[in-house]
Amino acid sequence: MFGFLNQYSFVVIAVVVLGAEAYLLRRRFVLRAVAISVTIIAAAAFAFLMRMSAPDIVAAADLDRALARGRPVALEFFSNY
Repeated sequence: MFGFLNQYSFVVIAVVVLGAEAYLLRRRFVLRAVAISVTIIAAAAFAFLMRMSAPDIVAAADLDRALARGRPVALEFFSNY
């Protein structure tokens, strides 16, 4: 259960926010439609801007070249464990 919430937390939070908006604005149809539309657009924009890009370093030679440039290098390691 916690793995599901960790992996899909953005989706869960978006659904909760949309449900709260629909409930709180249940008597004001036009305002509800605008609020929900803005929330969906904002969530889609956030997801698009925060997605992972393709890695720059895919082989050991790429890492050696990046380190040899003499500029700071940020390394990110990911493990499923």
